Amino acid sequence: QELREKIALADAVIIGTPEYVFSVPAILKNALEWCVASTVFTDKPTALIVAASAGEKTFEQLSLILKTIQCRIEPGTMLHVKGARTKLQDKELNDQLDRVFYATIALLNGNDTTVTQ
Repeated sequence: QELREKIALADAVIIGTPEYVFSVPAILKNALEWCVASTVFTDKPTALIVAASAGEKTFEQLSLILKTIQCRIEPGTMLHVKGARTKLQDKELNDQLDRVFYATIALLNGNDTTVTQ
């Protein structure tokens, strides 16, 4: 109940996760499932960041889950970071994260999500 209330009150949601055994971590999947019967994610501006060695499966699964629960998510608010362990100090990754955050803010404000800094 507390999680749903916090999501309902939030202007936007940012989900950042690793991949665990080629899938969404169970605790994140469970948290999302507790929200399915509600409308807290409906039209909620949402950013998705998956950082893993590979991460394709998790990125694909979470994208589908977030669209299914009707999050307001667009390509500009999604980032798949492959080889995450080697990119902790990567300037390009920092720029990509900035673009995701700016696109999420633009989505929140009802603007074009291709907005740049």
